Amino acid sequence: SANFTSGCSYPSFSRTVSYTRLRMAAPESLEECLRAVPEERLEQVCLDDHLLELSRELSRWPEVSPFLGLSETEEEEFEGRAVGRQRIDVLRKWREKCGSGATYRRLSEALWRAQRVDLIDKLC
Repeated sequence: SANFTSGCSYPSFSRTVSYTRLRMAAPESLEECLRAVPEERLEQVCLDDHLLELSRELSRWPEVSPFLGLSETEEEEFEGRAVGRQRIDVLRKWREKCGSGATYRRLSEALWRAQRVDLIDKLC
């Protein structure tokens, strides 16, 4: 199992799948969604190239940032920057804050809670 840093915490949110965002039947669980992804991949720390690619797919970073465990103060750091820059910076801040806990599994969990199952497929 992964060694998560103490600075990386996630708020508890209920998850409801938004079927309008999906073009196919939504998976019933995160485990079902990640079934085909090798376990060793899920436990790897997210690479910058993958975060950059993911950031381009985020229509608005605030839709995901609450699920990454960033505080309001941390989110305020990104105000005033170009939107594209905000998207990648919030993901990089999450990775910096979580250290070895910034895994593909953890990011997938945040995307699942943010109802962005479509991005999990692209990430993994």
